[in-house]
Amino acid sequence: MCFYEGTCSGQRHKALQMRLLDLLKIHNKHPFERRLRSKVDLREHRLFYSDETSECCPTYTALARRTSGINPQGMMVELFHTLNFTQTFYETLCRPSIKDRQCQFIAPEYAGNSRCVQQYSYMYALGRVWGKPHYQFSIDFIRVGTGCKCQVDRGLSRKQKQHRIN
Repeated sequence: MCFYEGTCSGQRHKALQMRLLDLLKIHNKHPFERRLRSKVDLREHRLFYSDETSECCPTYTALARRTSGINPQGMMVELFHTLNFTQTFYETLCRPSIKDRQCQFIAPEYAGNSRCVQQYSYMYALGRVWGKPHYQFSIDFIRVGTGCKCQVDRGLSRKQKQHRIN
């Protein structure tokens, strides 16, 4: 019995975790009903590439089947998986040809101080601390790539740095 609002949230969270684990163990498949997508939606069948001619840091989006991840505390997390089920996430990543390199379409005075940087966000996943098989699986967050942005260092330009050195 809960006396104050919110005191049972831990109990509800634990019940949700147990229900999710039961669904995964019993059905050995994704616990939620799968909706049919329209024929125009090809996300399951191919990668998405951004237009390299119009973005300063081009990206691609792909399905990533994961058995491990990194949580917000920086710890490795073993994700729940079976022979017939692996947790899947959409990831939007910097194209390898541009990651950590100079951004496109930047004013010349800033171009030398720019670089394309991978961006991350955290998504729900069912996992446990890596290397702790006696721990129960629980709902946690893992880091997933969500984009690529142009980062400009407002420090000195390359010409200014070289001039200072000489």
